[in-house]
Amino acid sequence: MKLLKYSVIFWSVMYVSGIVLIYFFQARLVFAPTVLDSNYQFNFQTPFEEAYLDSDTGHKIHYLKFKNEKPKAVILFFHGNGGGLDSWGYFGQKLSEEAKSDVWILDYPGYGKSSRAFADSGKEMVELGEELLELVRMKYKETPIILYGRSLGSGIASALSADASVDGLILETPYYSTSRLAKEMFPVVPAFIFKYDLDNTKIKKAKIAKVLILHGKKDKLIPYQHALDLKNEFDKRVDLISFSKGEHNNLSTFDDYWISIKDYIARSSEQSTL
Repeated sequence: MKLLKYSVIFWSVMYVSGIVLIYFFQARLVFAPTVLDSNYQFNFQTPFEEAYLDSDTGHKIHYLKFKNEKPKAVILFFHGNGGGLDSWGYFGQKLSEEAKSDVWILDYPGYGKSSRAFADSGKEMVELGEELLELVRMKYKETPIILYGRSLGSGIASALSADASVDGLILETPYYSTSRLAKEMFPVVPAFIFKYDLDNTKIKKAKIAKVLILHGKKDKLIPYQHALDLKNEFDKRVDLISFSKGEHNNLSTFDDYWISIKDYIARSSEQSTL
């Protein structure tokens, strides 16, 4: 009997200790950044600029701007949890070329040339997005603004879509919510300890008519069911483009991916001028 009692106490202590460790070190589970030296030289084939945002949150945020001579739109892109602008910048370049649009793409705190400390919460990440969106809004008075969030960044883009200046929202491989995804990945961990709470159901507050969602049916990181549930819940607001052979990182290899993005930006641009 004593052995059972001690065993219960031991495993209870181990469980609580594990929860405490996850709470304080969860940034290491969420973020997988590439860190770049401040002197790192980007080598893109299309015109671009580097810039920094001194955020009210205390972070210094590095971002890139890809330019078109006559942009159809300006796309504010929020990338996934891995890498940095040394790799994501090439996607920004490709997106700019394909969509004939300007593209602004930032590195989160702890990524690339941005300040080394990670963001403290999902709320802080949204605040950073709001500040960059304000800069975009000030620079582009007449150009349609499209928010684009991929994976981790989808929740940030959804949160910003309630802004009246936004003309479109694209979500690639989105989760229904990070709390649900965390519960699926770590079922024994209580969801309330998760600090990076981002929620794509916030598209219900979007001021735009349609949201474009792109998701692969073979995505093993963020299951396709998350996108399907968003579609089912917000049916009239969502155009869901699914890819039968699509995984988490290969959607851009499919022709329908770029066709869908270009068509959506064209429609969003037309509606913004009405």
